[in-house]
Amino acid sequence: MTSRSRSLLLDTLPSDVRNALHVEESEHRLAEVLIKANESPELAFFPHTGALVSIIRSTESGSMVEVGVIGGEGVFNVHSLLTQSPPTGSKALVQGEGRFSRVKASRIKDLFRTNEPFRELLLEYTSIFLDQVTQNAVCNRLHPIEQRLAKWLLIVRERVGNEDLQLTHDFLAHMLGVHRPGVSIAVNALAQDAVIESRRNHIVVRDVVGLKAKSCECHASINDRLSVFSQKLGKRSVA
Repeated sequence: MTSRSRSLLLDTLPSDVRNALHVEESEHRLAEVLIKANESPELAFFPHTGALVSIIRSTESGSMVEVGVIGGEGVFNVHSLLTQSPPTGSKALVQGEGRFSRVKASRIKDLFRTNEPFRELLLEYTSIFLDQVTQNAVCNRLHPIEQRLAKWLLIVRERVGNEDLQLTHDFLAHMLGVHRPGVSIAVNALAQDAVIESRRNHIVVRDVVGLKAKSCECHASINDRLSVFSQKLGKRSVA
């Protein structure tokens, strides 16, 4: 019998089903690219609890923005597991380093067709992830940088389970799709309000309640469904 994967989705499966998937585990470092844009990946990646993947979209000019994040509750890239779709156009970038389970996409597709409980969970997760992408599109268009930064820091903190986040202002600018000076102004504003502490290549969350007050409503919209789904997966995990 294999050990628990710590992927919340995979841990809902009986051990014999997990073994049949031939799950492999690997460590991935911060900023490592798991899947490049316009690839047709042969592997599905399941972050373990505490690991995190950013899904990035880029323009021809080289500008980029994060459209969603995937933690221990999810899998990348889900649409290629459900249909014979063309390459996604997105790349998967490790934002929270740690362990990942990887499985051949063809095996996950077979499981999706034959295992109804897993199929229902994967479809529910797909709905939640699409809601996240849609909410981020609204947020990026309508909300000030400071609110978007507060929302983003909260979501990352909740997924990685750590107050100390290894981040640079350049990286934040790419994730939020804004210029670096705007990010620096927003970081300084949150630091002056004592909800975060900004260090070299690090941001430390000091006041979660205060940071939530600085965030837009998109944080609750995104995080509430993710939290309920993660709790559901935890209750369904099997030995």
